[in-house]
Amino acid sequence: MTDNRTLEAQIANQIAALRKERRLTLKSLASTVGLSEAYLSRLENHKAPITVDNLGKIADALSVPLEEFFAPTSHEPSMIITRAGKGKTARFRGPNGFQATLLAGQMRRKVMEAIVIVVDSTQAEIPLKSHSGQEFNHITKGSCLFFYAGERYTLHEGDSVYYDAEVPHAVRPLEEITCQLLAVVGSDEFSMHGDLMVLLDEQPD
Repeated sequence: MTDNRTLEAQIANQIAALRKERRLTLKSLASTVGLSEAYLSRLENHKAPITVDNLGKIADALSVPLEEFFAPTSHEPSMIITRAGKGKTARFRGPNGFQATLLAGQMRRKVMEAIVIVVDSTQAEIPLKSHSGQEFNHITKGSCLFFYAGERYTLHEGDSVYYDAEVPHAVRPLEEITCQLLAVVGSDEFSMHGDLMVLLDEQPD
């Protein structure tokens, strides 16, 4: 069983790691949560205790659920193999959107998310949207339309596109043409390090 000192040290280490991942200084985090910079420094260096109330404030500022700090860390995988057909599936962009398969759904603290998207599985016209970070799409089967910055492009099997995802974008199927792509999304936001499904209107198959 984890004793209180070990748990507090684990929490302190997680706070420091998450703060650095988000490129936050102690001063900026302290200002956001209403705590002193000196206290946060002592906390990260295992020299000050933390209350549940303060931990809740820090969790909100770092955009992580409170339970993130109490999850076991010693057995987190450093490598994930996803066998064919075994990835977590959902609907991307709403219940009528794309069928999507996450290829590393169990990996924690990701800096990127890999997804296979069946473009022609959508039952609605997908609107252009933006999100933080960058994205890479590689067409693995068929052809589709790619919309970006007011322009439209036709992408074919073997084509790739890498782009700033903060610009509104979308892929759409061509009539009666199969299309599948590999999307790799990277972001500094926690949503990409924890569970990308929080960005999706998930409809498990």
